[in-house]
Amino acid sequence: MRIEECVRLGGYKQAYLVFHSLRMYEDAKRLKTYLETGFFPQSRGTLGVDALKKVLNVIRFPSSKGEIVKRVGWRSIDTTTGMRVHVSKILEKIPERRYLSVDDVVKEVSLYYPQI
Repeated sequence: MRIEECVRLGGYKQAYLVFHSLRMYEDAKRLKTYLETGFFPQSRGTLGVDALKKVLNVIRFPSSKGEIVKRVGWRSIDTTTGMRVHVSKILEKIPERRYLSVDDVVKEVSLYYPQI
């Protein structure tokens, strides 16, 4: 974890991390859990396809791949294999076209990532 390395190896007497946004309390709690246990809890309580669908539900369809990446590509999901991946990384292999729905995107993603 890069933030942890900077704080621990920086020689600081004190360090503060500031969280912003509607999820700041949840994010701070997750970081605290990581520092205490060495493991991050799931970010959204869902895994894989369900987590991807949850992130994509904020998109207005039809939307292009570029519009989807711009809107939610920075978000990350927990996969069924135990990895955390940015949505942009998952979407990078699908074709640039207009998608009609969340299910349309998920169907395309499943061609490249049968298990996410």
